[in-house]
Amino acid sequence: GTLEKVDLPADALAIAKAAQRSMGFDASGVDLIQDEPTGKWYILEVNSAPQFSEPNKVLEKLVSIIQSKL
Repeated sequence: GTLEKVDLPADALAIAKAAQRSMGFDASGVDLIQDEPTGKWYILEVNSAPQFSEPNKVLEKLVSIIQSKL
């Protein structure tokens, strides 16, 4: 697949965040697909080790998350 940054609508973002929380991940990649006729979002998969397009920014955020749990 390909990686593309998009601004998700609030309902899709809420679904992605809920999926991440339900899996217990601090960081994840959530693949979503939208049914065009209904506008409903579906989860395709939740990845515990997602690919990042800006690794340095992501690393800083992950370090921050880890430090907040210490």
